[in-house]
Amino acid sequence: MKSKLLVKVVSLLVIASVLLCSAGCGDKTVVLNSVPTVKWIIPCAPPKDPARVMEKVNEVLADKIGVKLEVEYIDPGAYKEKMNTYMAASKSYDLAFVGAYMPFSTAASKGGIVSIDKYLNDYPELKESIPDYAWDMVKYEGKTYGIPNLQVLPVAQAACISNEMLNKYGFSADSFKKIDDLEPFLKMVKEGSGNNYYAFAPTKTGSTLEAFGYCDEYAKVDNVYFKKDSSGKWVGTYKFEVPEYRKQVEKLNEFYKKGYIRKDVVSADGTSGDYAVYFAVYKPGMETFYKSQNKDVSCILIQKPVIEKCQAITALGKDSKYPVEAIKLYNELNKNKELFNLLTLGIEGENYEKTGENKFKYIGDQNTNSYWINGAWRFGNQFNAYIAEGDPDDVWEETQKYNDEAEVSPFVGFVLDPTPIRTELSQIESVINKYSIVYLGAGDPGEYYNDFLSELKKSGTDKVVAEYEKQISEFLSNR
Repeated sequence: MKSKLLVKVVSLLVIASVLLCSAGCGDKTVVLNSVPTVKWIIPCAPPKDPARVMEKVNEVLADKIGVKLEVEYIDPGAYKEKMNTYMAASKSYDLAFVGAYMPFSTAASKGGIVSIDKYLNDYPELKESIPDYAWDMVKYEGKTYGIPNLQVLPVAQAACISNEMLNKYGFSADSFKKIDDLEPFLKMVKEGSGNNYYAFAPTKTGSTLEAFGYCDEYAKVDNVYFKKDSSGKWVGTYKFEVPEYRKQVEKLNEFYKKGYIRKDVVSADGTSGDYAVYFAVYKPGMETFYKSQNKDVSCILIQKPVIEKCQAITALGKDSKYPVEAIKLYNELNKNKELFNLLTLGIEGENYEKTGENKFKYIGDQNTNSYWINGAWRFGNQFNAYIAEGDPDDVWEETQKYNDEAEVSPFVGFVLDPTPIRTELSQIESVINKYSIVYLGAGDPGEYYNDFLSELKKSGTDKVVAEYEKQISEFLSNR
């Protein structure tokens, strides 16, 4: 009887093991269901069908580090508002993109993200892979509040000039060194294209001033521009109040009157493809990116590259359920090139194909490719990314060189505490929006500019500048 009982027990165990394996061994369901899921929020249009890609991503992650990943995509235009709501409502997420779309200073000062110092100590290779000055850019009150995504770090404007128009009118893009050099070209575009093609697009944020280097001698922090006085003290001036700014608005208004700028510039949402000249932040290889967007342009760096702040940071949410696993996941992506490209490009042979050892091209386009993200820089170390077909083979070497040779701002790492001037900042923003007619060229400076400056003063620019000066002085003395 004991022998028969033993046989029955062994038989039951064998059957149970077979059932368990058939339920989970083949498709790894049991493994995937038993590991924690890290939630990562990204400002990007969502891919059409991410399920197959994420299944493969999570198989790799579960096997490598015992973690799964869930990505929530939010439209970039709605990202700041939605993240402010998430942070205020204590919505649980583990990682979130901050910098562009969602200011780092806002997220840190409002407590929406938390320090990661105690987790970083376990990943010396991650710490060493990022330059010290980049770590300085994610400090708040002396603590580390995020991981800088390695990519293009300097901020400098480039003039993007239509190759079609250059060829049509016999110009070379590298002959344009300052704004006055553009005039003969703009004149020919206007006269030759009429109302079917716009010659010049000023930036909607009013930064055409920076685009032609009018203020390269200033050190800039947000909208406050600094110079040292005779005693060596840093003295600030609000952006629109610097003397050079009047030169820009006068020049832009001249362009407007000559018809180089569209008459409805204040209200227009015109795309860059409608213009002979527009502006964008420079990065090596950007011409190929625009070509993938059906925009054939030459991009000329026309501003001094300066590393001021980090525009792409991965931060830890204040209510993260899995902070340890979140940093572990980022570290794995940082060092695992195949995993990084699986997450950012999709499945080889379905979403993209290799065209060389380190190069790729998409299969289909944004409308037909089921996993079109086109934003690897949002997910971490972009130097892990395969190089797009058409980009130079040395684009990452050139990017690293561009980073290394750029000037580092004396205020790198400074993060404003906006608490004492929140009211003034809000009032100033309203005035800037009201007077867009000035910095878009549509308003005669003689008629509008003094009123613009007067209303800025009334809104509190002096108090804002004084607060920046105070906090920067404290920052420099503490550093």
